[in-house]
Amino acid sequence: MIKEFLEIKETDSLDHLRARFAGVIGWKEPVPAAAFLRAVEDPEYAAALITSRNTPGFLEPLLTDPRNAAYVPAVSVSQASAISNADLLANAAKAMLQWGKAGFTIADTETIARREKACLSCEHLGAPKKLLQKLLPTRPVRDKAGQRTGDKVCDLCGCQVAKKMRIPTETCPAAHPSAPGMNRWMEPLPASQS
Repeated sequence: MIKEFLEIKETDSLDHLRARFAGVIGWKEPVPAAAFLRAVEDPEYAAALITSRNTPGFLEPLLTDPRNAAYVPAVSVSQASAISNADLLANAAKAMLQWGKAGFTIADTETIARREKACLSCEHLGAPKKLLQKLLPTRPVRDKAGQRTGDKVCDLCGCQVAKKMRIPTETCPAAHPSAPGMNRWMEPLPASQS
């Protein structure tokens, strides 16, 4: 079922992805839009849904949680469902799967600070351009480690950097300009990029 979820097509709508995610977690109908968007935005919530799969007694309170309302986009759900951001969703799904295999851990404070510093000085850091990027709720920019990037995204991969830098299994897609074999986070590049 997870493999089917990862095979996202360019023509997939938000409604279709909600239905497929329901299949992944064993829910009888499409996941509510607010719950789906919260799962994309909030890794802890996504982990709770995945670990509660096939258990309606646990899934129902999670899917109907009143806090999900905070994730309803300013754009109507019908408008959002017509929009396809397949690459972003595929990357998010793959990242979530890898993160789950690693135990849903969060990067340590030093790693987050190092990654954030690199992102803040990178020319690929930009404002959200795609609708899905704009739909995701963000925290305000604060002068605190891990909160300085706000809603900024990486122009190379499309990820929201404030979230990506917290996930230990994620990596920066840009090669470091002066350190061969390393990315801008000063972590080894995947063998395919070296």
